[in-house]
Amino acid sequence: MSPVQIDSSRKSISISDIEAFIAVAQTQSFTRAAEQTASTKSSIGKAIKRLESHLNVRLLQRTTRAVRLTEDGEIYLEAARSAVEGLLHAKAEFSVRGSEPSGRVRVDVAAGLGNLIVPTLGRFHRQFPQINLELGINDRPSNPVADGWDLVIRIGELPSDGGLVVRKLGSVERCFYASPDYLERYGVVENIDDLRDRDGIVFKSPSGHMWPWSVPDAAGFIEIMPSAVLIVSDSRTMLDATVAGVGIAQLYNKVALPYVRAGSLIHLLPELKMIERTVHAIIPVGRRMPARIRAVLEHISQVLNEGTE
Repeated sequence: MSPVQIDSSRKSISISDIEAFIAVAQTQSFTRAAEQTASTKSSIGKAIKRLESHLNVRLLQRTTRAVRLTEDGEIYLEAARSAVEGLLHAKAEFSVRGSEPSGRVRVDVAAGLGNLIVPTLGRFHRQFPQINLELGINDRPSNPVADGWDLVIRIGELPSDGGLVVRKLGSVERCFYASPDYLERYGVVENIDDLRDRDGIVFKSPSGHMWPWSVPDAAGFIEIMPSAVLIVSDSRTMLDATVAGVGIAQLYNKVALPYVRAGSLIHLLPELKMIERTVHAIIPVGRRMPARIRAVLEHISQVLNEGTE
């Protein structure tokens, strides 16, 4: 049997080049891929050229407006993801054996939950001092793969996507709250009809949509638009304005709970059964979740389930 001949003239593929390709495929942008990999647009471009030259195929179709995978690129992406994820998970397992979770975790949290999660981050840091968090707070639709997040936390129904894992973390309800000062000045709220004549603090979404108040009735739920004494575009301002006695607001119950316990807010009409909204974590599909991301996910789930009134 003749010996196997190995062509040593061809250089091996660099894992960093493969990671650059995966980043471009995920973000559909050389610029965003460079940001995600802490590299430069020029370096990303060179990495793709080296990879295509080595494989002797075209992986990406580039135009002035978009970057898309070719048919060969789609085939290679699936294999590349599997290979790189396997290597990274193995490396992570070796590095964390006998040590605590460490590294950076990028989390994008729904604006309505920021007031609930942020006050608990000191406790999280004391438990996991080696984990560094990058926290985004907004209500825009977000894809963790395309936007480079490790976790995206959102409230309510979510669009299906085969490339993502959606996990239920808990639930919240939007209930009515006012400060003791406001109720002393304008009187207590005894029923739903009383809400129609009161000063409302109304949330306006980034798309310009004004959130009406949702209240139960015999047929299920109806929506009423209060007389808006204040219109806000972020949940922190809504909470602060409610505590300050500006008006009545519909807040997430678990966000308001610490203020109710402290006497800063009063839960109005607590006998009403409000709509329960599920809180989800959106996670990129992968073989195994790194310990640092699992620690963050479990902390948020714990915070969401720590108790009610």
